[in-house]
Amino acid sequence: MDPNEAVQDAIETLTPQGVDLSGIVTCVPGEDTVKDNQVIQSLARIGQLNSRTDRIDDDKDLDELIGLLDKLTHDLCSVEGSGNAAIAT
Repeated sequence: MDPNEAVQDAIETLTPQGVDLSGIVTCVPGEDTVKDNQVIQSLARIGQLNSRTDRIDDDKDLDELIGLLDKLTHDLCSVEGSGNAAIAT
């Protein structure tokens, strides 16, 4: 079973059981849908900034980090029905 089939199978199995999938990323890493997802992009960039310990005191990086967190909590994850709301809570 390829990754896309596995995701689809999991969705089809869990949805009738009443499992809330709203906080679950339901796309396969490496697929175009991941690259297009702004939540995933923001989280990846936060991870990159977090791994750069040599520049932790850089105000530019801190400002970017704050901007990304604001974008996640206010712009991307607060839109009702987007499927991203559960990620921020």
